[in-house]
Amino acid sequence: MFDDFLVFWEYLRFFSVHGIVIKCLIFSIPATREQAYVYAISSAAVVWAVARACSSGALHQCTCAPRPSKSPAPTQKFQWGGCGDNIKWGSHFSKRFIDAVEKSTLEKNKKSRRDEISESERILRSYMALVNLHNNKVGRKIMSESLRTQCKCHGVSGSCNIKTCWRALPSMTEIGMKMLQKYTNAIEVKRGFLEKISSEEKKKKRNSSAQLVYISKSPDYCTKDEKLGSFGTVGRHCNVSSNGPDSCRQLCCGRGYRTVVDEKIERCQCKFYNCCYVKCKICRTLTQVYECL
Repeated sequence: MFDDFLVFWEYLRFFSVHGIVIKCLIFSIPATREQAYVYAISSAAVVWAVARACSSGALHQCTCAPRPSKSPAPTQKFQWGGCGDNIKWGSHFSKRFIDAVEKSTLEKNKKSRRDEISESERILRSYMALVNLHNNKVGRKIMSESLRTQCKCHGVSGSCNIKTCWRALPSMTEIGMKMLQKYTNAIEVKRGFLEKISSEEKKKKRNSSAQLVYISKSPDYCTKDEKLGSFGTVGRHCNVSSNGPDSCRQLCCGRGYRTVVDEKIERCQCKFYNCCYVKCKICRTLTQVYECL
């Protein structure tokens, strides 16, 4: 499962690095496990960015988060102060901004005439919207649960006679790792599951589930499939010394790789002559590159 995710992540990195704008493979099949991750991490990222912007003074609509109402215990030896990340405002903005498309889809489905769209299509669109809304909510929930106490010492020579603390969010790298766990443990759901969760949440007035959900099996990102828009990983350059998603072990999907000698010709050892021209030599360098089989 983790290997599948690394191939998927390297797939995304390839498109972002090369500036390719296409209908990405992860959106060719509705509501896959990877889509769940993308929706959740996007929702979380908006919360993080807005909460940090509020505390840094970059937004005039919001300020620092209110200080916790509960005073620290005497044994903790600190006082609330500083400027905490305003996660409440960040979550509010994320919900309005990220959820807007899915809520609009649900509203259009209610108002559309039966001759405009088939009943099966209406049900599928509505259910996909509910899945996406749920995963957006999971992203925001993870941010709320990730708040931590961060402190700064005051005193002569850093003696920490007085310690001021505030509530802050961790880095997005840490959030991404938490989301990876959610991706790994995502559950496949059938129609009716999300309506049940929504009903339970209304009754209990709390989140009933913090799991990412999906309704479609993921495609094989390793294999080329023109119908889905998948380029596969055959011929992709990989890194033999890496343990990350660009490693030959991960990116080549167990098929192995070949070593190719690449000749690079470029101008080098350039000198400026007075007056007035530059003269360069032509250098040839040989480098080894590794391609997936």
